[in-house]
Amino acid sequence: MSNLTSSQRSYLTKCSHRIKPVVYIGKEGLTESVGKATNEAFKFNEIVKVKFASNRELKRDISLELESFTDSSLVRIIGHIAIYYKPFENKADRVLHLPK
Repeated sequence: MSNLTSSQRSYLTKCSHRIKPVVYIGKEGLTESVGKATNEAFKFNEIVKVKFASNRELKRDISLELESFTDSSLVRIIGHIAIYYKPFENKADRVLHLPK
């Protein structure tokens, strides 16, 4: 789903500053439970941060896999944290309104 423009990525990155990582990827990498936890987090937030505690050398590959698994957009990887965006399905519930 990663069809975000650079201005949208910038906007989402700014919005993510106040958010703490809620999903952690450990030495086992991307597991089903990590995918489920990320999907669960998207029920309550449009932006989710994922922190890499291990497998840091594989974080780009794992991030792209998680993007596909959750049907979200990988906004950016900063250090050992990946930022994902997935708008709420109901437009009336959406908090973030992306710039064009």
